[in-house]
Amino acid sequence: MNVEPLQRIGSITSTNGAEITAFDAASARLFVVAGSTVEVQKIASTGSISAAGSLITGFTLPAGTQAIPNSVASKNGVVAVAYAIQNTTTNAQQPGRVSFYNAATGAFI
Repeated sequence: MNVEPLQRIGSITSTNGAEITAFDAASARLFVVAGSTVEVQKIASTGSISAAGSLITGFTLPAGTQAIPNSVASKNGVVAVAYAIQNTTTNAQQPGRVSFYNAATGAFI
């Protein structure tokens, strides 16, 4: 069995922090749950990483609530983001939502 050690080729720093990531190989994009947003990073073949934007929730929130991303996954060119929905006055959890996006464009599906 051939085992090659991992080698660091690049890094990023987010002002929002970074918790959960998903990589889409076809678009060379990294999706990062970072605080209250999902950041999109483009990874070049050289290993350089650059900001490519962020994903919008893709749905209308009920009045007095906020969407907080808490998971991200990518497969076959589709990115799924799970959102916790929280009442902004009482902090009570509401039923969550999942949004799907085109990995290459970031467009809500």
